[in-house]
Amino acid sequence: MSLEHRIKVVFCTIVSANYLSRAQVLKNSLKKYSPEYELKILLCEKPEVCKEISKKAGHEFYSPADIGCRDWQHMAFYYTLIEYNTALKPFFLEQLCKEGYSSVIYFDPDIEVFSSLNELVKLVLASDIVLTPHLCKPFINDNKIPNMEGFIRGGQFNLGFLGITNSQDSLALLKWWQSVCTEKCIHDSELRYFVDQFWADIFPSFVEKACILRYPGYNVAYWNIFQRDLKCLNGKWLIDGKDLKFFHYSGLAKGDLSKVSIYQNRVTAPKGSDLYTILEMYFEKIKTQKWAEFNERPYSFSTYLNGEAITVVERKKFLRLSKQERREFGDPFEKHTEIRSIIDINVAEDNRKRTSSSNLRCIDTDSRIINQILDKIVDIDARMKVANPVSSTNIFGLYFEVWRKEGFLITNLKMLRLILRSIRGQAAGRP
Repeated sequence: MSLEHRIKVVFCTIVSANYLSRAQVLKNSLKKYSPEYELKILLCEKPEVCKEISKKAGHEFYSPADIGCRDWQHMAFYYTLIEYNTALKPFFLEQLCKEGYSSVIYFDPDIEVFSSLNELVKLVLASDIVLTPHLCKPFINDNKIPNMEGFIRGGQFNLGFLGITNSQDSLALLKWWQSVCTEKCIHDSELRYFVDQFWADIFPSFVEKACILRYPGYNVAYWNIFQRDLKCLNGKWLIDGKDLKFFHYSGLAKGDLSKVSIYQNRVTAPKGSDLYTILEMYFEKIKTQKWAEFNERPYSFSTYLNGEAITVVERKKFLRLSKQERREFGDPFEKHTEIRSIIDINVAEDNRKRTSSSNLRCIDTDSRIINQILDKIVDIDARMKVANPVSSTNIFGLYFEVWRKEGFLITNLKMLRLILRSIRGQAAGRP
């Protein structure tokens, strides 16, 4: 009996219903080249939908309620589909470790295996964590996408693949990763957050044994294919003359496969080229899978219970509430009216930055009292900055931060004290 059989190793992926045919291609390719390993699948849909699809697909899927994530329902509301799928990754990995697996290897669902992964398994078993960098060679920027700045902002490591071992260091990393993915697994170009992947650059610092996998045959995709040579020789796929291990079809350009991916313009795949051929073969496979019947299925977390669509603005309004406020709120999918009535305090702050105090109005309310309070706060904020230009204090931002944590009444009591101190200071001749 081999070491890999005595030590339990499992592969996994995370998917919503519309990508299930891709997950089936991954499942079948893994079975073909490494049949000794099982593929566990987390289906990011409502638990009742997961049960229904499991029955139809003939495969037992995990649901978000099965992986030990306390906030799975709220996260399903305030995250978009991609954000949600990626946010649950550290919870799913930990769940599989709890089930007794020695090592867990994650693949994105749009990956296909092309040769044995036994060497990869050995690397993962010998490490706390295994990662693949987006790039293994430098290049000069030439106004094409992706560029070097994009790789740095999006993270050095592509988390379409991740190998993790059930060790003390790795489990501690997962706990920390869960903590940030609970509320900060967002795609925000201004903050430079790129879902779960943004946080991966720090991973090697958190474990004793980190493996950065540079072998060219792993995680081949649009972001590195322009630096690697893909060939098909006698039916066998090679990269730089070595076995292709797995190809990642991220952003597959369905309308025109020659574009390779919708996320780039750096490389093209002319018809008849080996790159075009591998893309075309994959595109045909995902269309003919049994699970392709779910490709057009709507995302079950896309609407309120009454069937009305949830907007991105409404999702982010709920996320901006404090964790305690969200828990007191209950099931947001049942409360479309309440969600839409939330004062969007972040938007109000943005408006404050763009307009004068006389034009500032609180979003989603016509309360004169609230607007008078906000105008006074802006006035205090401005006068404090005149008095002390080097001060970094942001009274307006502080007001809303306290509002989030302690509620409207407590916040205004504290602000009233500040206003009174300001008035007394004016009376004493101080600015």
